[in-house]
Amino acid sequence: MQLVSHIRSLEELEAAHASKVNEVLLGHLHLSALGNLDTKTLHLLAERANTLGMKPVLVWDTLMRDAELDKASETFKDININLFSTVRVLDPGAFEFVLEESELPVQLILRTGNHNLESILNWIAYSPRVEKIVLSSELPKIRIAEFVKQIPVKTEVLGLVP
Repeated sequence: MQLVSHIRSLEELEAAHASKVNEVLLGHLHLSALGNLDTKTLHLLAERANTLGMKPVLVWDTLMRDAELDKASETFKDININLFSTVRVLDPGAFEFVLEESELPVQLILRTGNHNLESILNWIAYSPRVEKIVLSSELPKIRIAEFVKQIPVKTEVLGLVP
């Protein structure tokens, strides 16, 4: 099992490292509903995570209309994506933007409207860069167990969240 945690400060990052967290989710305040990091702090935390041997993940987990996507896209372009191992996205427009504007692998959050195996597999088939999917915690435990056996990429189910 791999431990993943949202990080909002250097202190939280150090505590996560001490607790053997493998992957840290870093949310920019213009890209993430839970993110509170400005660009400078985001870069600092990603650099430190890399130094500690952790996997820094840029989180882009907001659903957006066109104008919001345009603003978020500009923010994404200002971020040094070379500091990140992957990008975690929720919005289909953000997913497409990340595929076009970077070479990074993608973790696809499928918590909204993806409660059947066919839709999940179709999202995975969309790009070979999908390295992980994040399933809805609304799915029954038995359904998750069935799906995981058939999903060809890493799978995460949200547990404890901020």
